[in-house]
Amino acid sequence: MRTYLERDLQDLSLIAALPDFRRLMRAACLRLGQLVNQTELGRDVALPQPTVHRYLNLLETSYLLVRLPAYAVNHTKRLIKMPKLYWGDTGVALHLANGAEPDGPHLENLVLHDLLAWRDARLERAEVLYWRTASGEEVDFVIENGGQLLPIEVKATTRPRLSDATPCTDLAALLIGQERAGPFIKSHLERHQLIVAEADEEIVGLLAYRTDWFQCTLVSLVVVREDFRRKGIAREFFQSVEAVSLSPRLFSSTEETNAPSIRMHTALGFMASGYIDNLPQGTRELLFYKRVPPRHMMA
Repeated sequence: MRTYLERDLQDLSLIAALPDFRRLMRAACLRLGQLVNQTELGRDVALPQPTVHRYLNLLETSYLLVRLPAYAVNHTKRLIKMPKLYWGDTGVALHLANGAEPDGPHLENLVLHDLLAWRDARLERAEVLYWRTASGEEVDFVIENGGQLLPIEVKATTRPRLSDATPCTDLAALLIGQERAGPFIKSHLERHQLIVAEADEEIVGLLAYRTDWFQCTLVSLVVVREDFRRKGIAREFFQSVEAVSLSPRLFSSTEETNAPSIRMHTALGFMASGYIDNLPQGTRELLFYKRVPPRHMMA
């Protein structure tokens, strides 16, 4: 670190007070995975906010600091939302923080760099972001790729909890019950077969699907929050599934008493394909089928 401080940074910008700079570096390393509030950071290390701003920019320019932007539907909001702070080298971060053993934030830091390496090696552009609601619910990383979102939660434990997928689980519980919702969402997240819709940084709908149903694609669940229905969200969900389906055979179902859902399936080009009887809810499930073009024809 002495070589970096005393030689490399001199080539970037003159830093008059190296002790102040070292103190800021240590404070930054103690904030892995946290929001970057430059005013609070400056208060903790007794530096004015403009100096903190300049030092953080120098660290980022020299690839020691990584600022992860927030996910927002509005791309302009991504530029003004507070980023999360990570370090360019996890071992250096642990050393500067005088840590004896790595913990959860250090694992998160390692995962981020694997994701960034994956992103930079792709021909098609993908974004790595984080997601946080106004109420404080947060997903560590969100991969945005081709109009789809993949949430990733990092936990330094051998027994991860379903609470990380709480927003999705709460929505799923509206239709299938709280007891089934947790395992259901967990299994689809693990298979990367969950599509979500957001508005004002909150999850307002989701579609779960599977690709191993008799070698066909089956939509397992579609749910949209009540105050966001009749806005075309479900329609866009189905179009997204058609775009990623590896099979030309797409199936879906709905209760035979759900007239709006039946009309939507018909409008999307689905055909009735039979009934499923003897279900616990006491009503028959109407099965729908649609043949979609192979993916190479849709590209």
